[in-house]
Amino acid sequence: CQAVGAAMVHISTNEVFDGTNTGVYLEYDRTHPTGNAYAYSKWVAEQMVRDLVPRHMIVRFSWLFAHGGKNFIHAILNRAASGQPMRVVTNEVAVPTYAHDVAEALEKLIATQHYGIYHLVNEGRASRWTFARHILDLAGYQNTPIEKITVAEYPRPSRPPEYSVLRNFAAARLGIQMRSWQDAVAAFLDAEGLLAK
Repeated sequence: CQAVGAAMVHISTNEVFDGTNTGVYLEYDRTHPTGNAYAYSKWVAEQMVRDLVPRHMIVRFSWLFAHGGKNFIHAILNRAASGQPMRVVTNEVAVPTYAHDVAEALEKLIATQHYGIYHLVNEGRASRWTFARHILDLAGYQNTPIEKITVAEYPRPSRPPEYSVLRNFAAARLGIQMRSWQDAVAAFLDAEGLLAK
């Protein structure tokens, strides 16, 4: 980028924060990844982009869901449809974010040429359990039970921060607003023909 004077958009994650905040994380809050190599690699990349590319946008997302491939929504609905018991974490909290909304917001953000750090997430916050419950309710599985468990009870190769709620502050000041995560999930399910009528 330096050689040709190009700007760079670097995609990052909510996991660059350590999860000790009790409110929301804003773009200028101190980063401190803990618990997994993925978070650390994203944090190192952010530092390199800031140091080496004058015109940059570092854009953080959390809990992305998109059409196609594997995602949390499909996993929850597949388990419900097959009648398998569900155990979902209650103490991991972030913002479910629809990739379609991110793409639209990112296009607008790039057009502004206002460089810096941004959080592009849908509005609100949810635990994994709340996210799963909302998915099931919208898809017609209101009577499907979900057992509540903690992060410590869920086997995983890496440990995410338990609390990493991002707030879209900087982009919102540029007029780039994003809908609630609940509305985004409903739109996703509707587009996939999975929204209960």
